[in-house]
Parts: sequence; C-alpha cells; structure tokens
Amino acid sequence: MALRLIRNVEVNEETLAFDLIKKVGPGGHFLSQQHTAKWFQKEEYFPSAVIDKVSKPQWEGTGAKDTLKRAKEYVDKILKEHYPKPLTPDTERELDSFMTQILRRQK
Repeated sequence: MALRLIRNVEVNEETLAFDLIKKVGPGGHFLSQQHTAKWFQKEEYFPSAVIDKVSKPQWEGTGAKDTLKRAKEYVDKILKEHYPKPLTPDTERELDSFMTQILRRQK
C-alpha cells in the first residue's frame, strides 16, 4: 500500500475511460461497471477494520453494519484490549527534559 501511495496516478486511454463515460451518460453511475471494479482494486485499495469492500449480500449476511458502527466497535475493542508498554526510564527522562526546555521558552 505504501508503494502504491508514492507511485503516480496512471493516466492513459484505459484509465480515463472516455468511452465508458459516454456509455454511462449523465445521471448514470459507474459502480456496476467492470472497469470500475478493476481500477478500484488497483488504485484505491486501503484495507481497514472500518471500511470494507464486500458485496451487498455479503454485507447483509454479516449484519449490515455501517462504517460508523464498525468504527465504534473497533475503538471499543482497542480501548478494552490494548495495553501500551510503559516507557523506559531513559525515554521518560528525555521527554521530561524536552518538556522542561519547551516550558522555559514560553516564559
């Protein structure tokens, strides 16, 4: 995913899809088009615990949770299960020193 983010957007006859734009026409949509499915997977794939790209029947079969509901469940899970590692004494001293410097500059 990181490599995709640093790559330029591919612009050519296929990606611009002028013929498809003419075919779909004003007021139409591209969601059911094979071209959209193909390029969406290549260009906009960001795996996430909150955003999914399953079909509507699959989504309905797993409870039809919208993004807000999935996000809330994900946050609740993190808050319940995540236990951060304590900072090392050296790191704590370094942060204290840094904060002391910042506070002195504000006076």
